[in-house]
Amino acid sequence: MSFDARKATAEHVADPASAVEAAVASTPFSYGLARSFVSDIATSIDFVDAAGNVITGYPCQQGYNPVKAVQINNLGGATIFGLF
Repeated sequence: MSFDARKATAEHVADPASAVEAAVASTPFSYGLARSFVSDIATSIDFVDAAGNVITGYPCQQGYNPVKAVQINNLGGATIFGLF
């Protein structure tokens, strides 16, 4: 089954972000749980996920990363912005 973007409905498309916050290593986002984040480069990062698990060595891609995070512990040299 292929995805046809022309037929996408609200259940398939995320609302635009209402807030954006730059990540600071090992500091929780002030807005709480980021629903996703964007990165300027592809790198390996460490972060705390929505359940409080510490994820290490995550292969962060350049651009949009659809992963929920409370904080980014190791930015891997990237500039990362949480989307809320």
